[in-house]
Amino acid sequence: MSKQDLQDQFRALITGHCETLACELLEIKTCLDGLGQPGVVEADAIAKGFALAHKVKGSSGTLGFAEICAAAETLEHYLRDLGKSGAALGPSEREQIFDHYDLLACRINAISPEQSSLFNA
Repeated sequence: MSKQDLQDQFRALITGHCETLACELLEIKTCLDGLGQPGVVEADAIAKGFALAHKVKGSSGTLGFAEICAAAETLEHYLRDLGKSGAALGPSEREQIFDHYDLLACRINAISPEQSSLFNA
């Protein structure tokens, strides 16, 4: 396999990641939208949101998307801290969650494969 073939495969992986991020963002949004809804266990929704943010952080960091990695990490840490506290969420906590989510969404919605630091590696 030539160096060009490997680079083409890596670029395809990065491009696929950009497409996958949109789906993962929707999963996070769906999870967070459940907070405060009847029948939703907030601790479970926070744990699931944490796991999804962690996944986005790891995959984006691995594939050279530092800004998305950082935004996902911020959301992940906030959700982790909320999960550890075990306290019921108030309006301020929900607002903070969605502020962190909005930053992540903004970065994901503006993504292109060429933004990866590894795209031309």
